[in-house]
Parts: sequence; C-alpha cells; structure tokens
Amino acid sequence: MSFVESSYIYYLQHINNIPLLSHSEEKKIAQKIRQGDEAAKQKLIKANLRFVVKIAKRYTNKGVSLIDLISEGNLGLIRATETFDPDRGYHFISYAVHWIKQSIIKCIAEKSRPVRMPLSWNNNLIKISRYFNDLNQTDLSDKKLNKLAKELGIKNKELLKLIQFSQNSLSLDQVIYSNNSTHEETLLIKSTLENENSTSPEESFIKKHFKNHLYSVIEELKPIEQDILKRRFGLGEYSFPQTLLTIGAKYNLTKERVRQIEKRAVARLRQKLSKEDVAEYTL
Repeated sequence: MSFVESSYIYYLQHINNIPLLSHSEEKKIAQKIRQGDEAAKQKLIKANLRFVVKIAKRYTNKGVSLIDLISEGNLGLIRATETFDPDRGYHFISYAVHWIKQSIIKCIAEKSRPVRMPLSWNNNLIKISRYFNDLNQTDLSDKKLNKLAKELGIKNKELLKLIQFSQNSLSLDQVIYSNNSTHEETLLIKSTLENENSTSPEESFIKKHFKNHLYSVIEELKPIEQDILKRRFGLGEYSFPQTLLTIGAKYNLTKERVRQIEKRAVARLRQKLSKEDVAEYTL
C-alpha cells in the first residue's frame, strides 16, 4: 500500500469518527460563527468532511486524483461556513453543496489538461454549472444556447465545448432550488435516486427509504403535476428528462404554461419534503 493510499484510509477513518450535527446544533454553531467563533467554525467543517468525500467521488476519472478533489472540495466547504446564514432555516450541507461542487469543478478545469485552461474558461464552467442547475434552464433550445453564449461573451462553438466537458458532472445533478433570492436550498433528489451504489448497507437503506418516500409524496400532487414533474426529471417510467416544448406538445400547452405548472409542483413538493427534513437523507 502506497503512502497516499494509507493516508487516505487513515483520513476516512478519522472523519467517520466525527459525530454529525443535528439541525438545531448546526444553527447554534452557525450563529457562533457569525460572531467570529473560530472553534465553532472548525466544528462545523469537521462534521461535514465526510460529505465532501462523497461528492468528490462523483468527479473521479476526470484527470484529477481523488485526494486533490477532496482537498479542493474542503476549500469550498470552508467558504460555505463563512457565508452560511442559519436564519434561512435549512440544513448547512444543503447550502454548502454548491460551494463544494464549484471548487471541485474549478480544480478539474485547471488540472485535468496538459495545457492550463484560461481563467475565463474556468469561470464560464462555473456559470454553466449554475445555468444547468437552474430548474428553468433545462430546455436547451438553439435560442437559449445563443443567449447563454452571448451572456458569457463566447462563440457558440466554444460554448458547446464547455458544455461537453461539464456534461458528465452535471447530468446526475438535476436539483431543485428554492426561490430564495439570496441563498439556494438544494434538495439532491435526482442524484439521490440515480446514485444507488452505496458504501454501506445503512446508506443503501436510507437512499431506498428516501426514494420510496419521494415517490409517495409525488403521488399526493395533482395528476398533471405528477406527470410533468416526472417527465422533467426523468423519473418513474420516463428514462430521460423532457423539454418544456415536448411536454407542451403532449398536453397542448405553451412552454410557459408547462413551466408554471412545473414551478407550482416543485414548490408543493419542496414544502412537503421539507417537513420530513430531507437533508437528513442526503448525508
């Protein structure tokens, strides 16, 4: 066993022994952090290190070692502790996941090629990640591609290259964002459903339980809301996500009307799931 491998195993053993925090504990610690308590900051960071490892594993085989991915993800975690607002009411890791992924994606962009990518490409990759993670931007028509390229100040050909690079990272991360204008509360629904390979029987049980619970909650929605939500996220009988245009043709509705129904369904779903502390299932 190499030094790197033995160090990694030791690191995993160490962080797995660190107790997780309850929602109320997180809130108290986060409030102390806002008051400048460095010890509280370290406690929140350490309690979430194992989650960084889980995210980093999804980005392997992209030219960057797992150790480097974890290291960069930890930097994102640290940044999240500095900007997290406990008064928003949601779990810390639901907020931190954006910062962790952003750091990892930037690391891959910088290190996975013999020739260093321009900084503008790194920044654009992050912007594209945010664009794809926006529930309302999954319908990639030529018009929207042109608009995105214009916003980034690049040609369509360059945009397509960037999308091709980032697509593998983004395809498993269809997420539901809150409508909060300042912070984004992320429910990792799609990635939880698709990532069935668990590291332990306990985690496998949790994911299976959450999957069953999610579908039971979806069934409480109106029939049209159920179907549109499943089509948009590629759930149930639908293997792949469908565009607003495709769904609109099915129901003889405009894209905007489908979007409105989708937003309403997502809001109701998020409200129902939040009562069950969904974030507990994603740890």
